[in-house]
Amino acid sequence: MIVSQQYTVGIQDMGADYKLTDRALIEALSNTANIHGILAGHSVTERSRHHLAWVISGWKLEVLQRPLTGETYTVQTWSGSYDRVIANRDYQVFSSSGETLARATSRWMCLDTERG
Repeated sequence: MIVSQQYTVGIQDMGADYKLTDRALIEALSNTANIHGILAGHSVTERSRHHLAWVISGWKLEVLQRPLTGETYTVQTWSGSYDRVIANRDYQVFSSSGETLARATSRWMCLDTERG
């Protein structure tokens, strides 16, 4: 399943050059991953019931172009490869005209919240 979410670069998301910062971009990627988890039935609110949590253990981010404040962009994400307790998630970021702005991969680890 591919999940898409649209964002607008707000004033809190910009750097000195009026462009989207890495931090704001990673927050958008994380939020889109959370939406995917909700739709798949694995949201952060389910953690207390199952005592399992997915924690990001690493990012690989390639930014090709940064949108300016006020511009919209779309984040797409989907599950990548996984093996028991380690999973990869892929992302692609598009401008409102469909140009690829960024690509990313995150690595996740499943943890038992009761036993650590």
